[in-house]
Amino acid sequence: MNLAGSELSVPGVRLSRYVDPISSVEDGIWVNRFDHVSIGLGPLTISIIDDILGSSSFVFDSIAHYFVYYELVDVGFFIPLTVVDEDAYLSRLRPLKKSISFFNFPFCFHHDIPLDAQGVVLGLPCHAGSYTAGAANGPALLRKASRRHFWRTGNIDDAFTLDGAAHPAAELRWYDVGDMNLKGVTLATWLEYVESIVGGFPPNVIPLILGGDHSLSFASIKATKNKLQKPLCVIQFDHHLDIDLQGFSSGYGARYSKSIDHSNFVSHLHEFDPDIHFVHIGVNHYQCAGKGGRDVALKYLKGLGTQVSNLQMLNLSNERILKLIPPDHDVYISFDVDVISMLELRTTGNPAPLGISFGRAISLLVEVLDRYRVVGVDIMEFGYPDPFIDANSELEADRVAYVIAEILKHILPLDQKRNLYE
Repeated sequence: MNLAGSELSVPGVRLSRYVDPISSVEDGIWVNRFDHVSIGLGPLTISIIDDILGSSSFVFDSIAHYFVYYELVDVGFFIPLTVVDEDAYLSRLRPLKKSISFFNFPFCFHHDIPLDAQGVVLGLPCHAGSYTAGAANGPALLRKASRRHFWRTGNIDDAFTLDGAAHPAAELRWYDVGDMNLKGVTLATWLEYVESIVGGFPPNVIPLILGGDHSLSFASIKATKNKLQKPLCVIQFDHHLDIDLQGFSSGYGARYSKSIDHSNFVSHLHEFDPDIHFVHIGVNHYQCAGKGGRDVALKYLKGLGTQVSNLQMLNLSNERILKLIPPDHDVYISFDVDVISMLELRTTGNPAPLGISFGRAISLLVEVLDRYRVVGVDIMEFGYPDPFIDANSELEADRVAYVIAEILKHILPLDQKRNLYE
């Protein structure tokens, strides 16, 4: 069947630099190294690909040629000749890549979450919102650590706890959508994609975000609030307030206009929705506002919610802290690993000289998860730059994975959750 004709001309393409020439493919599996997508190659497909890449007019004689052409453009094996920045193009075309499944959860596409899903894992390997590098390595480190929970067999069903139960991850209907794979783009683009992807998850599915720097929490929390349209309390475990106290000397204007980063995303969330209630856990007891801005800063902090400092936690029980959470609010947990004492965790850009212990963090998390309707969780700011990752970083990744396992053990599907605190 001859389909040639100018009306069927398609844009010219070249082979992606992340794809090996067909002549070097030995096992019949062609892999795109950008996002690890693979396709099978048969003799007919190879012949058609050779025809396409050897064409000068990009007008073909068979419908099979057009089918293969569009399929390989869609998966990023073919790149339009007009594309200058291939990384940026592929980032937008294939924003998520799949590498190591977190706790062996099945992979799925972010736009096709299975109907039985209770939650999904999304990795955000980005430190574009921070002045220190390293948080971009967080998802990979935590994914590897999760696999060590079932290292003997590679099967999560073989893992168990010493109280006789199966490993929490083995009994959950959770899925993994992979890591966001944006290259050569700005923080604004990262935030746009995070908001779009998290906002697109079904409303009954809980997102678990593996960061990444803390600025990205802005997009995840914003998407969750917009989607559920219910009163929201953000419980932020963090050594830092992530609020711009510098601007209070001028009375803190009607609108906050400083560009978002990991140190001020809470200011931006408050600007987005002043009704979001914040409970900060473990923040540095000693703070400083801009010149002459102390009283204004304290008034602003009171309007945000409640701040429980690292020193105050020494004398506060979990029960008293739980009373700070509004009982009629959904809860989003944002966990910056620098809340943990640097004696237990240093693999972060800004470790806490006086933080809380892993044990205290887990005990409080468990009580929140058992009593409140938790609609989202993120684990942020873990990681070092590549040259500094060592055995200690891997050990500390194991500790954070331990925290996440406990979160998974106690978090319930949204349709089963009610706020139980009275």
